[in-house]
Amino acid sequence: MSYDEKADIEFHQGEFERMLEAIAPGRKGDATFSRALDIGGGGGMHSAYLTRIAERVICTDFIDQNARYNGEFVKLLGEKFERNGAPFDVARLEFHAGDAMDMMYRDASFDLVVSFNAFEHIPDPRKAAAEVVRVLKPGGIAYLSFDPIWACDTGSHFFHRVPTPWEHLLVQPADYARRMQEAGAAPDEVDDFMGAMNKVRLDTFRSIFRNTLPRTRKISYQEWRGVADPGHTLHPNYARARALGYTDDDLMVRGICAVFTRTT
Repeated sequence: MSYDEKADIEFHQGEFERMLEAIAPGRKGDATFSRALDIGGGGGMHSAYLTRIAERVICTDFIDQNARYNGEFVKLLGEKFERNGAPFDVARLEFHAGDAMDMMYRDASFDLVVSFNAFEHIPDPRKAAAEVVRVLKPGGIAYLSFDPIWACDTGSHFFHRVPTPWEHLLVQPADYARRMQEAGAAPDEVDDFMGAMNKVRLDTFRSIFRNTLPRTRKISYQEWRGVADPGHTLHPNYARARALGYTDDDLMVRGICAVFTRTT
């Protein structure tokens, strides 16, 4: 499947608009923040949209995007949005490589902290959540959304290579990686499968986010259930995973969104 640049930008716009509705219901971009942090920002797509509501945006990721793009990451991102009719103020955005579990920022540095589809990768999401609270200003808002988590039908993140639901829960990682290679996966994809998913179960995420984190007030907590294809629930791998001790919630809850504010 070829990459559709415009469709990618529009997809991230939709995620940004859902985030905005969650943190500022009914508004359409008039919420103004002084400093925003995008944790696990990857290619910077959400960060670009954040420049519309924040005076300064920091996009941080474990992978050094500046090194990948010879120091021109933000410039190239700006050009990408410009040629697709969605320009943003590149002067408001900068990228930092860093560890979500041990961030370089001072306490109470940001009045908005967001993360899209990163907490299923961070090795210790509890540490990362504590860091979010630490760098958030009192009265600031955090929006953390991630999907798919490990135990759902496509939680391997490479279902397009091994299109068998829950197979990643049932075979050894090396066997799954071998099947990925046989299906044409590049070495970096195999490396991502072997090391970039935290394999955290639903009950751990619930213990972190469903209850109120210290020094915060919960605004909302949402889980969503489902499978990539309705036929997956009839696949024998569902019963096999249940036999290994995975619950129905483990296998069917695919995403979480936690929204909260720091109180002190």
